[in-house]
Amino acid sequence: MAYVAIVVLLAAAPVLGVLALRSGGAALRAGRLLRTLGGARREGYGRLGAGRVAVIGRIQPIDLLTAPGSRRSAVYVAHALDQWEARGAVVGAGGSWVRVAQLEEAAPFELSDGQLAFLVDPTGAEVVAPTRAFSEIPDGGPPLRHSEGVLEPGREVFVAGWLRHEAGGEPSALYRGDTVRRVLAASPDQPLFVTPLAGARCRLALVLAQGALAGAVACVGLGLSLYGAARLLRGLLP
Repeated sequence: MAYVAIVVLLAAAPVLGVLALRSGGAALRAGRLLRTLGGARREGYGRLGAGRVAVIGRIQPIDLLTAPGSRRSAVYVAHALDQWEARGAVVGAGGSWVRVAQLEEAAPFELSDGQLAFLVDPTGAEVVAPTRAFSEIPDGGPPLRHSEGVLEPGREVFVAGWLRHEAGGEPSALYRGDTVRRVLAASPDQPLFVTPLAGARCRLALVLAQGALAGAVACVGLGLSLYGAARLLRGLLP
């Protein structure tokens, strides 16, 4: 039994190590974004050169998505649908919510400072949008529960990413139609980050706290696993 326990503890160590690294990385990124938020540029997009940037602007849609639950128009939609499954045929016998559908979609949009605009490429973006939950009971069907987050046209957002220039003219020109001048996208080593400006500091602080807590728990678990394995090995040695 001691050998089995040693194997289990040693097998858990790499998993906990990876979790600690990921959680710590998420906390560090949230901390950097918090510091960047204070210096994000609200205007004068034309003075920004290629490279890592942090800006604040308003969403101007190019193509719109439709949120499945609320039917709201948006450039980003995250939606989860849960269905209530009753336990047995007796009413009131209990049951549970079961996830039956989930999606996350993002469409390219323009980010404007009121004079100039960037094309935002949301490919692989990390979007932190406030979510709201609501329920419905379809005729003749089980209850449904929606959880939905969207970024709507006209919303002011904080965006951190990599600004690149593409062929088509002077870098200070607007993006319109098929002529791309400046594109804001993922950086070489980090995904594009987008969140509504209202409440951004609180959301980033929450991500920072959650990442730090998860990392700390994983580190403690890793230490205990290695300590336990070492104690068991010591007990088995002559």
